[in-house]
Amino acid sequence: MLLVHEYHKFATRRKPLRVTQRKGQQRSTYFLSLPLKYAVPLLVFWTAVHWFISETVYLTGIDIYNHYGVLDQERSFTGLNINGTGALVIYFAPTIIVLQLVLVLLGCRKLK
Repeated sequence: MLLVHEYHKFATRRKPLRVTQRKGQQRSTYFLSLPLKYAVPLLVFWTAVHWFISETVYLTGIDIYNHYGVLDQERSFTGLNINGTGALVIYFAPTIIVLQLVLVLLGCRKLK
């Protein structure tokens, strides 16, 4: 969408081309392939979602020792645990994604 907008601007107003390594009047590319006003919020959002997902499920090992200090293999166990906060974020992630799509659709304004 942003590429179409930039291409349209290039067709109506003359501007130097965007290149990886600039020479002369050429312009360099965007740092994250998007203008910073779009790239930074998306990067922060998806970093937070990834972090919550990675914090949701974790492996726990519990070793039980008897009163002599010897490991009791029969009572020791490992288990897969789920963090409640991360699970809530994953549960509401589709809502967050829909809100993000709404923002993208709001960005589909008529080109000048």
